[in-house]
Amino acid sequence: NPFNANDMMLGRRALYESTDQGVTVTTVIAPTGSGKAATERFNSLVYGGVRGGINFANVFWAGTESGSIFIRDETGTVTNRTAALTAAIAGTAAIHDIAIDPGDYRIAYALKGDAVAVTTDSGATWTAITDNVGALTTELRSLALFDDTPATTGDSVLLAGGFGGVFRRLPNAGLGTTTWSEFGLMPNSLVQDLDFL
Repeated sequence: NPFNANDMMLGRRALYESTDQGVTVTTVIAPTGSGKAATERFNSLVYGGVRGGINFANVFWAGTESGSIFIRDETGTVTNRTAALTAAIAGTAAIHDIAIDPGDYRIAYALKGDAVAVTTDSGATWTAITDNVGALTTELRSLALFDDTPATTGDSVLLAGGFGGVFRRLPNAGLGTTTWSEFGLMPNSLVQDLDFL
């Protein structure tokens, strides 16, 4: 956890949390909890978030291999947002990655299969923003946000890594056919993960 070094989360068919460096572990989402199927495995997680300049170590977003997505807000309430995401991106493709705005954890981006969606209201509603990225690559694997002004929400550049390199979507690009473009002079290879330090 970026805000508390004692906190950690891990998941397989359930999602677990420890607030004492793993000495004790509690179940946050049971294998059949919060509307999750028993055999569904967690495969993407963001732990900790910021809102209004306040760090919330307990916040998380978690996605599964079957397209389910969950959020825990700063009050500790866990909510299943799968139906809302499925309304924007149909099907049960895996949530490969999740990225959150560094200034407001309620703004999140989900990579479901090879499609991308954004929420600005903690997942209550989602908007598909895949647009033309399918014309640039046949496979996406990861998301990252670049934000040189983290105190200002909504101005992050969204990056997606996949087959053929890295692709970007500028802030406030709107919806349309050409909102994504290739980023930089990356080698024509498969980008498995992105991280900005």
